[in-house]
Amino acid sequence: MTKKESVYRRKTCRGCGSESLELVFALKPSPIGDAYVPQEKIDEEQKQFPIDLFMCKDCGLAQLSDVIDPDVLYGDYIYVTSSSMGLSQHFDEYAGKVIDRVGLSEGDQVVDLGSNDGTLLGSFKRKGLKVLGVEPAGHIASIANESGIPTLSAYFNRGQAREIADRYGKADVITANNVFANIDDLDSWVQGVGLLLADNGVFVFESYYLADLVRNMVFDFIYHEHLTSLIRLSADFSGLVPG
Repeated sequence: MTKKESVYRRKTCRGCGSESLELVFALKPSPIGDAYVPQEKIDEEQKQFPIDLFMCKDCGLAQLSDVIDPDVLYGDYIYVTSSSMGLSQHFDEYAGKVIDRVGLSEGDQVVDLGSNDGTLLGSFKRKGLKVLGVEPAGHIASIANESGIPTLSAYFNRGQAREIADRYGKADVITANNVFANIDDLDSWVQGVGLLLADNGVFVFESYYLADLVRNMVFDFIYHEHLTSLIRLSADFSGLVPG
């Protein structure tokens, strides 16, 4: 993607690399979902982007093939986790369950990818864990830092993972909540997780599930940020070791 392009269409499955992609659901092109405009600009035309859902015939991964420049998507990102009713309590319970199941001890390190305002990491921090967030939206990362949650404003990938490991050490737990679906280059992202995890580290992620989307008719989950709709994802994590 060149600097002049705000969107491009990929030709291969981001899960397995196959070119056997079949269009299964097409929505009318629309502006970005979070691109709200003030009243005085309500009559100005907004740029529209396609929302076509494809499914890979080889691995079964459902995905959008049209990829918007992440700086366009997240440059003026407005959503903060703490604004969602019940989510703070969910993440507090989530942190407790992860600590218990993984057997974390005080001082162990948790890295949250797509950490937003640091709500989840705040729960881990209050329980005695070292925390670090990685959040691409700079102004949201600033909110987290101001609230005492150390957060890097960056897009996570292999290179970023090496830098974090060198500077902060390996992570005992890496979390990624409602962010896996937003990643275009899954190879670099997942390999980065492998590079950053400690030898016995654990990766925990939450993502919406395509079967539930269809069953509950929540088609509005298909939008520009959600590049991948999980129904099945075959991945070999055994090779994701530092190199």
